[in-house]
Amino acid sequence: MDKKTIYEIAVLVVVGVIIGLYFGFYNKNSKSNQSSSSNASPIQKLSIDQASKFFTDRQIIFDSNCKPTPEKLTVKDNAAIMIVNQGKDDNTFSLGQTSFKISAGQYKLTTVNSKMLSNNIIVGCGANKSAASITIQ
Repeated sequence: MDKKTIYEIAVLVVVGVIIGLYFGFYNKNSKSNQSSSSNASPIQKLSIDQASKFFTDRQIIFDSNCKPTPEKLTVKDNAAIMIVNQGKDDNTFSLGQTSFKISAGQYKLTTVNSKMLSNNIIVGCGANKSAASITIQ
């Protein structure tokens, strides 16, 4: 190959890389914008009272002292559940090894399944790492 051919190939490679980076960056940004708006679950926008009506038999409500009601919950595999923080302060909760914060007076919806966790899941609240339990049928 002569120098001119090598130069032309190098220019084409550089232009190809620039075009690839441009479209890769553009597609990544447009996908992240779409996913952030489409990931919002309509049920997350419900008030605690509205959500509680829907999750009547699949919720654990924690008071200011991290006392749960009920202490034991039984649900089907892959069930959506509601964890409610009725305390006056934000608190850290755990399902098995997974921890998350719930602001005071707020709730979190999550799905439990035996493949990811186990058939018996310990629910923690604050310093009490075994405040409640969930049994998956």
